[in-house]
Amino acid sequence: SSGINAEYGEFGWTGFSCNYDDTMPSSSHCHAERYEDAMDKFGIKARCFNFDKIAVKCFDNAQFNVTVSLTYSKNTINCRAMAYKEDKSIALGWIDEISAKFMIDDRVVNFKPKYNKKQGYFIRGKNLLNGEFSCLSCEVHAGDTLLGKAEKCKED
Repeated sequence: SSGINAEYGEFGWTGFSCNYDDTMPSSSHCHAERYEDAMDKFGIKARCFNFDKIAVKCFDNAQFNVTVSLTYSKNTINCRAMAYKEDKSIALGWIDEISAKFMIDDRVVNFKPKYNKKQGYFIRGKNLLNGEFSCLSCEVHAGDTLLGKAEKCKED
């Protein structure tokens, strides 16, 4: 399936469901949560995307999965983070609260990561990996929440 841009419209309610034919979120027979409250409570897992607009129920029972892989060369470290929600891919680099952190032997690399859809997050510098190292790693975060991590170590 094609990638989904993370831009979204204004959502009012989410997780909306009723036991009967009631249509008001305030009914005692319905459950609904204000979208802003759900975002505060669940973070990125409650995020609604364009493909969610057909229904107000955009995160109950929806799987939000992130996979992270790492590749490198002498001048570049790539951290490819792929997110999926209900079998649709989501380009993480365009969501403001998503960030990537790169480490060489558990020391944070002080380069500002860039992002593109093909490579994911990456850092590049002349002879970036010219010195000796044992392991490289990258972490992808939504605020303070770790979404995924990848590590590559040289074989002994």
